[in-house]
Amino acid sequence: AAAAAAAAAAAAAEAAEREAAAAQQREAAEAKARQEAAARREERKAAFRASRLRSISEAAARHCLPLFDPTVSTGPPLPSVSKALGATHTTLSAFLVPWGAEGARPCSPPLREQIETISFLHSRGLLHGMMMLPTASLPQTLSGSITSAAALVVIADSGCSVWKNLQDEQLTSGTKFSEMSTRTIPLEEAQKLVSSPLKFWAGEPTSATEAGHSENQSETVCVVLRTPHYPSNSDLDKAALLTVVTSLQEMGVSVAGMRVIFPDERSAANAPSAGLRARVSFDRPALLLALRGPSALTIWRSILGPADPVLARRTDPMSLNARFGGETRSEALSPVPPSNAARAQADVVWAFGGRCQLDGIDSDDDVAADDDVDVHLQCLEASDPRRLPALALAPLQRVAVELRARVSFAKAASALSGMLVRLGHVVSLCGTPEGLRAVAEREGGGMFLSQCRLCDEPALGGGSRSSSTSTSRVEIPPARWTGLQAADEGSRSEIMETLECREVEVPSDLGLRVEGRLSAKADFLEEACRLGEPEVVVLGLRPQASVAAGSSLLQEVLLSLLDQFGTGRSSSIDVGGVVDLIGVRALDFSMINRQELPAGAAGALDSFRDYAQLVKRVSEEATRGWWSPSQPGRSPTIFLCLRGDSLISRLSQFFIKEWKLAPATGGEVLCTTTVMAARQAYRTLFGGLSSPSFAETVPRTNLGSLARFNPLEGPTLEDALFPNKISSDLTVAVLIPPKLDLALFRVLTSCEQQEFTLASAVMWGGLEERLARTIFEQEVSDGHLSDSDWSTFCQSVGCSQSSEPDANFKCISLALARPQAVKKLAQLCGHGDPSLNQQQLKASLRIGKDRIFNGVRCATSPEVAMKWLSSLSSSDRQVFAAPEKGGAPPRSLSIEESERFLECSLIVFALPPDIDLGLVRVIRQLQTSLGEQGLHTVGLVASDRVSLSNTASTVGLDLLEMNDRLLASLRSWGEHRLQHLSPLATTAGGGAEAVLELAGEGRVLVVACEGPVAVERGRQACSSTAAALHNEDPTSKHVLWYTSPTASDAAGDVAWMFPSLHGAKHHIV
Repeated sequence: AAAAAAAAAAAAAEAAEREAAAAQQREAAEAKARQEAAARREERKAAFRASRLRSISEAAARHCLPLFDPTVSTGPPLPSVSKALGATHTTLSAFLVPWGAEGARPCSPPLREQIETISFLHSRGLLHGMMMLPTASLPQTLSGSITSAAALVVIADSGCSVWKNLQDEQLTSGTKFSEMSTRTIPLEEAQKLVSSPLKFWAGEPTSATEAGHSENQSETVCVVLRTPHYPSNSDLDKAALLTVVTSLQEMGVSVAGMRVIFPDERSAANAPSAGLRARVSFDRPALLLALRGPSALTIWRSILGPADPVLARRTDPMSLNARFGGETRSEALSPVPPSNAARAQADVVWAFGGRCQLDGIDSDDDVAADDDVDVHLQCLEASDPRRLPALALAPLQRVAVELRARVSFAKAASALSGMLVRLGHVVSLCGTPEGLRAVAEREGGGMFLSQCRLCDEPALGGGSRSSSTSTSRVEIPPARWTGLQAADEGSRSEIMETLECREVEVPSDLGLRVEGRLSAKADFLEEACRLGEPEVVVLGLRPQASVAAGSSLLQEVLLSLLDQFGTGRSSSIDVGGVVDLIGVRALDFSMINRQELPAGAAGALDSFRDYAQLVKRVSEEATRGWWSPSQPGRSPTIFLCLRGDSLISRLSQFFIKEWKLAPATGGEVLCTTTVMAARQAYRTLFGGLSSPSFAETVPRTNLGSLARFNPLEGPTLEDALFPNKISSDLTVAVLIPPKLDLALFRVLTSCEQQEFTLASAVMWGGLEERLARTIFEQEVSDGHLSDSDWSTFCQSVGCSQSSEPDANFKCISLALARPQAVKKLAQLCGHGDPSLNQQQLKASLRIGKDRIFNGVRCATSPEVAMKWLSSLSSSDRQVFAAPEKGGAPPRSLSIEESERFLECSLIVFALPPDIDLGLVRVIRQLQTSLGEQGLHTVGLVASDRVSLSNTASTVGLDLLEMNDRLLASLRSWGEHRLQHLSPLATTAGGGAEAVLELAGEGRVLVVACEGPVAVERGRQACSSTAAALHNEDPTSKHVLWYTSPTASDAAGDVAWMFPSLHGAKHHIV
């Protein structure tokens, strides 16, 4: 029985255990089922939320709501009032501060006292709520006395001692602070306005500005300023906001929104960018600014400077972080902005956009249709009148801006890039007689010009800046950037120059007109350029992805060209080598109907070539249509017109071999490569230009100046740039010891190679003081000599201070004719110091030991050349003092008894006027032949009437008179000598009569030589000269020459033709 009872008990216990285990299993299954059901419900809710959020985002995109972001707009709202409002209102008051000029257009720039009012309140920790709202969104009962476009609703602590002390403080404008807080409003109304839900747009969402207009180049950036440690009496803290706003206004950026937030932990954690999360703390208020303008993000990053204030003070001392930051990155005035505009926009949505709470629309129902969500979103906005716009934006307007100043090439990069960045969507930019005119589309039109420095350099990082911005209590480091930088030796300095711009009437054609007239071919134009006429090149810059990118490319191109062809060149070595910027043109071809573009204009633009075409990598068709933007919103196509000496070849070589600019080698920069292509491009783009839009790159006192040698003169600018005729000019060179013969040979050789013609040549025994002074003053002006070198210089040119000149001194003056004669000869001579030319590896005609005894002096400007030639012409009158007809010989030749073994001889060469052979080759060959015979020249005079007749110089008339005097002297000599000729007078050169008859045509060379057996050796030198000339040019057989037949004849010939000999043992008495 006991065993049976035990067994029954065990069975019962086992059954109980099985039943308990089964119950436990059932409970676990039920719990699991509940968990799975809950998970399925959460998944359905999450899927519904995601679907609803996606639908709302699509609806927001259809409505073009710029202040909506799927992530940010569904987060917690930002608290706009401090906790003090919830505790007590006894010490708080509210008032309105106008933002902008009274009665001004929408979004006009704020006044200085308005900015200072908020800055003082913020720096002292008195703000318990603030929001900038458009005046139109305020209740009529509150905004009745406000006529500005926007107003600040301010809630401040007016019961503390700091507030009371602030009432009597005077702002820098002269206004007392108490006058700015007189527009009081009820605290409850202010709290309601500041705490109102915000819209997803500013104004109507269908307007061009907010609908994401394809040509609107404005950007919005959210900025959070460092919160001072309250209470703060730091003058720097007071001036921070004022400096920020004024600096931004000068850069063309406005403050479109401003508010103070008091974030909690959730809203602070929801900040999209790392910079906001690092700066926004849930236990301290934050001042938020919405910056609006073209390239606002780039401009803000540049003026803010490095994030580390200590580093900023070393590398960019005038940046905002350097001036107003503390010691660590956390004490910077503002954190580093986002890296691109899309991320910056998310910050703006977080700070100034509305919120759409999804919790209220969660459901277990199926996902609603997109149309239902769309209707819900519209109803959400329309049915909530409390929503206010937190941004005040102006409508997109067209504006024409004119710069009434002709800036130089050195300042063009800053001025042009500044205009492009600040004007927004640039429709066109072209030159005017006064300067530049631009037509653009920009929010608010031209109202930003009142505060903006339109032409200041947009990239402000680095260097020092200058301004007048300051406070009444402390001298703040300057923030205004009104200068354009210039390179100084070893340092950079500021040139304080403000370029004033003003708004003008928008032209009817928007400045988009281009010409289609084809220019007639002119072979002489290429010939003129070959002879030294300055060449024109038109550069083209492809449209870039944004105006900021286009502005940056333009700045890089201009600066690199300036360094290569402008002020970066050594003007004393590269004479006339500086390039001038003639004009600029920017066109948005997307606004020109392709069918309306003249055929000639399209052909001219397609003639541009890029780097790949210059190096023959692609075909000439590869760049067809390069000037047309591929999509809207890109920067305009920019054209630059340059003028310089041999510019086409110089620029092509620079393009191919030296230009390391990535956009240039990447095909973003193109240029014309022929004279005719440049002329057609100029006529198409710059045909309406009446004068250069830019000043000369360097002043005309600089040897590198192109305008010094080739001023733009003509009926029109096109005629001046592309002349329709080729005319010769005159220049002068004075050859001086110690290596006179070598200098003469080198100069004549180079002149023949460079197609100079010799108009006149005279050997002198030294220069008159008047002429020497003229040459010396030019050399001092060019920087080759100093005033203290006068006495030594006089020795070098034989200008004797005593009454008796040095009989052994001789020099030669050469009057040379050629198109661009002055510039070409100056380029051949190079710097006045021969050693410097050698150091710079510059081929030069200068020879000698130093800058004073340098072998060659030449005119370095047309005005100086005319002055020299005029002085030489007046001095020539004493060279040909021939007797009247039938008179006796006025002079005779004498020599010391010990030197009687030496003879003199007269040589005359006469050239026909219709052959190409010139006096340059004859003199060079004759000098060589005389040297081979052991003879040296002691007298020389030459004149070419044909060369003088082809020059356009008025001084050529004086030289023609000299030619007449020389011919008269020859005729007088001939009439006398023909009565006493010996039988040997008829020489192989043609005889005296034939020589004199041909010399009457005006191309004649007369030489007196000295040496042993000079008569015979002179005849041999003439024979070898004639033979050498005939071998080089068969037409030289028509050249006739005469040499004295006997020593006695030679004595009479030389004494008759030359009043004095130079460097000779013989003397004229």
